[in-house]
Amino acid sequence: MWWDEDIARCVAFRCTACAGFRRAAVALAAERGIETVTAEEIASRAGMTRDDFRRHYRDAEECLVAAYEEGARQLERTFLEGLQGVGGWRERLQAAIDRTLSAFARRPQLARFCLAEVPRTTIPSLRERHLESRQRFVSVLSDERGAEAGPASQLHLELVTGAAHHAVSAQMTAERCDLNTIQARIDDLIADYVPAPS
Repeated sequence: MWWDEDIARCVAFRCTACAGFRRAAVALAAERGIETVTAEEIASRAGMTRDDFRRHYRDAEECLVAAYEEGARQLERTFLEGLQGVGGWRERLQAAIDRTLSAFARRPQLARFCLAEVPRTTIPSLRERHLESRQRFVSVLSDERGAEAGPASQLHLELVTGAAHHAVSAQMTAERCDLNTIQARIDDLIADYVPAPS
């Protein structure tokens, strides 16, 4: 959010009105695609006016970016919490994946928005945020594996993360999203990355 000489916009991320606008933006984007979402539609879906919207966001893009940043961070925190469990690398990674898929099931519109709609958008600011989020996942996984994994492992992680994201995105854009299919695809992708116990 920004301060503008003409319009004082909200700078508090926890503002109830802002949260309502972000939820409305996510719902509209998940239903129809990001490119069609307008500020007027966001305001209407949130039960507010265009002027109310302009007091918080400059335009639909700014609201969509804020919604994506919030949603991506929530998914990242959920994944990281799963990695903090007990057991070996494979067990902790599986726990992180299970937790994240459960979060997808609880908030399907947010999952579709973050994992299916944002990656396909032509809006540069959203694409940039998406790439930053994917890189944060790679960094977290790389840190968890430790330095012994080496640079080849880093590249493999980037490929596996990208492929896992693509598998999830492809499944989410299908007519029916099957979390078991997503789980199986991700398991196949990480099986080669996680070395078998010696």
